[in-house]
Amino acid sequence: MDSLRQELLDLVNEIEIATLFERFKKLRIVDPAASNLRAEFVHGNYKHDFYQRVKLFIDHKFDELEEKEKESFSKAESIEALQKHIEEYQIYQGQTIAKAKQKLENLLYQERLQSSWKNAQEADQIPIYQDFITEFPKEKELISIAQQRIAQLEEEVNWKDKTNKISEILDSYLQEYPKGIYLNSIKSITKIIKAPPPLLVIPLSSHVYLEMIYVEGGTFEMGYKEGRDGEYSEYMKRSQPLHFVTLDSFYIGKFTVTQEQYQVIMGKNPSRFKGEKLPVEQVSWEDTQDFIKKLNGKTGKKFRLPTEAEWEYAARGGNQSQGFMYAGSNNINEVAWYSGNSGNETYEVGLKKPNELGIYDMSGNLWEWCEDYWDEKFYEKIKALSSGEGLGDRRYGGAKNPVNKNKADYYVLRGGSWNNDSSYCRLAYRNRLSNGRSYIYGFRVCL
Repeated sequence: MDSLRQELLDLVNEIEIATLFERFKKLRIVDPAASNLRAEFVHGNYKHDFYQRVKLFIDHKFDELEEKEKESFSKAESIEALQKHIEEYQIYQGQTIAKAKQKLENLLYQERLQSSWKNAQEADQIPIYQDFITEFPKEKELISIAQQRIAQLEEEVNWKDKTNKISEILDSYLQEYPKGIYLNSIKSITKIIKAPPPLLVIPLSSHVYLEMIYVEGGTFEMGYKEGRDGEYSEYMKRSQPLHFVTLDSFYIGKFTVTQEQYQVIMGKNPSRFKGEKLPVEQVSWEDTQDFIKKLNGKTGKKFRLPTEAEWEYAARGGNQSQGFMYAGSNNINEVAWYSGNSGNETYEVGLKKPNELGIYDMSGNLWEWCEDYWDEKFYEKIKALSSGEGLGDRRYGGAKNPVNKNKADYYVLRGGSWNNDSSYCRLAYRNRLSNGRSYIYGFRVCL
């Protein structure tokens, strides 16, 4: 802009003044002061200080333009705003134009990067991931994730190819021996090879992963059961009546969400007790929803919190359940960090014994948020369905996939924490909290 200013000042003489006013027009410098000066010149009635006043006008106008340009650039954060800024001030050879173009180029690159990554995740095909790697060779972290996914897809293709061959062999046997003595063995093998993978490993960065355990659907008795869940107490009223629940299959986190996982997705760590492998705490229910929204955006999947029924079913070991009081044992010290052994702090995930499904820390360490709103009478309502008094799915003898979506002041928490005694860590125990934060609350995710 300085060079243009000088160029116009150099035109301020009797010979070039007409050219100067033509330049004003092309530069869109059209305001009353410029019009008055031009009228003086055209009519030849300008005074001896005319040229000095023209120079002062140019200086004033360019000082004004420079201030407006700086303000415009400082506010230009979006692609549209930067494009408008460049279009408006490029004609004046503005000082911020080069920076604005670089900033615009970076934003356009990020937009293209995010769009291409989203397309790759949605397609979830080896060639699309390979194209992404070729197009964005500098994006090391996303390339690492893409390469890991390619390896997983290649393994899946290999697995499918080999299981198809096994299926062909089994079909051949069945055609030859339709009533053979190995029919039950064939059914068992077929069930295994057609089952979803028992563990999903989802990369969040080049070195941080999310492990998800497959929980096969089934029916279980939800709530407090005498003989299974320890001594009855007043607080167990909220865990009654005992009722049947049937669930579809799902995946649930092998561990509670850790601080390094939370940091990768959210760019921050709110926890009181610091450590990459420690579970993240000081998160509210709404914080979990923000995390899940960003996690889904990054991975292209549909994560969520477990429902209360899913949480208890998984914690009890699903269809592998041995009827333990805690998640994986009747001896709390084997499976949980609680007030009797925690030393008043959290511990790294996965240090204790897992439950029957290989899931860790569902008793103790941290209370875990569930998807459900709290309803003191929710079990009674489900019981009504499962006993035929409502619209329950009687084929399974219980309500199917229950979740309380009726808005309330509280949300459900399960599992107990490092700060609670053993009775709170029992799998039947229900807790509630409004949308608050504490160093005893965490969460795990579901698919």
